[in-house]
Amino acid sequence: MKQNRHFQRISRMFSICMVFLLLFGTISACVSKPVSDVPETPLETANPAEATQEESPTIEEPEQDGLAPLFFDFSQAAPLEASKQGRTEANSRMFDALKADNSFARFAFEINDDFGTAEIEALYEDLYTKVVEFLKTFPIQLYEKPEIVFVGYTDEPGFYKQHARIPYSMVKQGDVDKFILRAFLTQSEPWLSYGVADYLFAEPKTVDLSLMEDTETLYLTGMSFELPYVTEAERDNAIALAGSFVRYIIEEHGEEAISPLFNGNSTLDIYAMIQDWSGTSNSFFEAHPEVLDGSLSYYDIESYDVKVDDGAFEIYFRLRDVEPASGLDSPVKLYGFVNRIQSAAKQISDFANEHDIPVINRGIRAYTDTDTVFYFSRSAQAGPSEVVFSSNFGWSTAVEHELVHVMFGRKVGEDGPNLPMASEGLTTLLSDYLIFDHRDIFEMGGIPDRSFYNNLMWLKAGEFDESDLIYADELEAGQKVVECYEQFASLDKGESQFDYALYIDSLAYVWLIHCNKTGEAVEDMFGKDLARSSESSPLAYYAGASYHNYLINQKDYSVKDLLDAYYGDIPIEDYTAEWVAWIRGKFNAVENK
Repeated sequence: MKQNRHFQRISRMFSICMVFLLLFGTISACVSKPVSDVPETPLETANPAEATQEESPTIEEPEQDGLAPLFFDFSQAAPLEASKQGRTEANSRMFDALKADNSFARFAFEINDDFGTAEIEALYEDLYTKVVEFLKTFPIQLYEKPEIVFVGYTDEPGFYKQHARIPYSMVKQGDVDKFILRAFLTQSEPWLSYGVADYLFAEPKTVDLSLMEDTETLYLTGMSFELPYVTEAERDNAIALAGSFVRYIIEEHGEEAISPLFNGNSTLDIYAMIQDWSGTSNSFFEAHPEVLDGSLSYYDIESYDVKVDDGAFEIYFRLRDVEPASGLDSPVKLYGFVNRIQSAAKQISDFANEHDIPVINRGIRAYTDTDTVFYFSRSAQAGPSEVVFSSNFGWSTAVEHELVHVMFGRKVGEDGPNLPMASEGLTTLLSDYLIFDHRDIFEMGGIPDRSFYNNLMWLKAGEFDESDLIYADELEAGQKVVECYEQFASLDKGESQFDYALYIDSLAYVWLIHCNKTGEAVEDMFGKDLARSSESSPLAYYAGASYHNYLINQKDYSVKDLLDAYYGDIPIEDYTAEWVAWIRGKFNAVENK
């Protein structure tokens, strides 16, 4: 009972936080980089082997980024030599090791009390034989040597591009064969590496094909192999299913059908084959068959559980035991987040192209959880080429807003001549109104009942009281917004008739009242850095949105004009005084009550 009461108190506090955050919409910040990124160390390019060496069959492909393809020499295994193992993206420590550099892969084995020289030599001989069998059976072109490192300091495998870390505990359990091919197939779907390993090195297993109907775990997707988003039992089921599915492909189309899958040249319809093999269907795969076709890459990375890379965005996921948690705790939810990022980026790019605005649409990082402590009212932060979301559902309504910051670069939110509040105001107008529909944002965030319209209806019905809110005068301000809005439109007409422009003008008027109470000049408030101030009024974001909407509709500025003005390309006249007079005049009847 004590635990239940504690959880209820936590839940209530989170609800209170969300009430304030969503009373005036999504609050975000545009700041400098808040977390350290893990550097991507270039891999050494291997030299081609001599033409007289025994070579593997290969699939012809064009050269990749100026790198020459590797030629495989299977005539003899490279000897093990004592050396120091350095740090890589998949291995965070340095240690004494025995290492062997072959033409197709590097192997490194940590020397410790459990694995001495004799044990390492036996393990290396077995691994060499199996990797050669794989490369001879399924031709694959490599441009960089994979490095497979065996360690004793962890029980979890790790994969980052061409680097693989495999714990000795998996060797003792007889599980190493399942994981050794991931380093060779980093650009392929994980089900391929697990399935091929199972086909080559294990006996066929009886599998439960009905698992393919699971729309939460999404078996055979990359995330169905990732702890802690699945259990160890679920991961084992995913590996067994992968082996069964690869065997089905080979039975239907022969071993020669596998290699084209490695490099994305296959013409096979993977989801259709899954349906034929399993006799099942899956609604998620029907909507998103690309998650099975190598469109995403999955990497382990320090401080996070997994990085998902689609070639344009790197999305970092981490599941922590915190309250309230992020809510991104299962494969289907993670893919939902990835799809939302991709969809939002496309809408921003389309809008930018339509208005002839340069846009940044590659090389962007998104962190779905962070150790950074945000100001209470903020759910996310954006900096150059990256977005960081708070742990407490920060992503739910902030994705689109933060991507506008990042994708328009210096034009909205970075260093430049623009006023900080104006930057947030234009970003708010773009993300809530001009590019996206604010109602869709709340729907995608899983909180449609917290939309702008519904919050106003709650205020109108008196369903908020002072104990539900956080900041002084918050309830009074919200009630004033309702009063202002209903001077011109009735909320009773329903959400489909909700007038966003009138809503932000109403918020702007209440913000002016706030300025009068605090004694701050409007000009000073426009110069305040909302991103870095713990005392910023959330009303200010929407006052800024109202001002920019005024410039567009009353002064005939285009969105491109406003963005170019922030970049310093064109001058823009200061209409703040005129806008203030216009807002006050519009709501004069309310002010005189």
